[in-house]
Amino acid sequence: MTPAPAITNDTQRPPTTARKVLTLQQETVAREFIEKYGLEPKQISFDGEREEPIFDFDALSILSLRLSDIPEIRVEPGDFNNAAGIATANCRILLADGRVREVYGSCLVGELMYDGSEVTDINQALKIAQARALRNGLRAVAFDPVRAHNLAKTEQQSSNEFKDVRSKELAEAHALGQELGYIVGDNKVAWSNLISVNFPGVRSSGDLNDLQRSQFLTMLRAWKTARNRANPSALVGNLLNND
Repeated sequence: MTPAPAITNDTQRPPTTARKVLTLQQETVAREFIEKYGLEPKQISFDGEREEPIFDFDALSILSLRLSDIPEIRVEPGDFNNAAGIATANCRILLADGRVREVYGSCLVGELMYDGSEVTDINQALKIAQARALRNGLRAVAFDPVRAHNLAKTEQQSSNEFKDVRSKELAEAHALGQELGYIVGDNKVAWSNLISVNFPGVRSSGDLNDLQRSQFLTMLRAWKTARNRANPSALVGNLLNND
């Protein structure tokens, strides 16, 4: 008797982000970038069920090269603190008209990522910090890889011009300052002291340069994330009395 043929399953599994299986919409977006630019599934992740992809450092490098006319992008490691488990990176972007943006990215060992995985060592933290610095830098010059990709599909050219990034960042910083208790009504004593402690000689967020403002926002966002795990009231009190 002829044996029955083996049954095989040729159904292609959807791309996964670490342990996370993508939704149908996320799978569609991921496959489009994988097929068009030769990216790998592991280079694309998503935050929960949001459809906006998050690209790693190599993927962002490829997309910025293919979809923009930015003449110079430089990403360098920043400070390492093995004891605290934190890695930082700086990104400098030069546009064709000579304008420059410098921003910052960081990552903590033990930090929980979008897919539920954990950053395990300082080397992985550095890679993530570099990707974040590059992502922040591209955002600072209004380069959105998804938008640029969609424009390229319709043969439109993305101008990659500066938006009013400074005003948006200052507005976000002030909103975070109020939420964290450093700004209470018209009282900005703790806010000014917070800025001067971290950036000697500066007492106003409006006087921070691009890199300092990026670093300050990163700090505030991290504190907002951790506010349920620590009580910032003591720190605020110290800053109020440090005038």
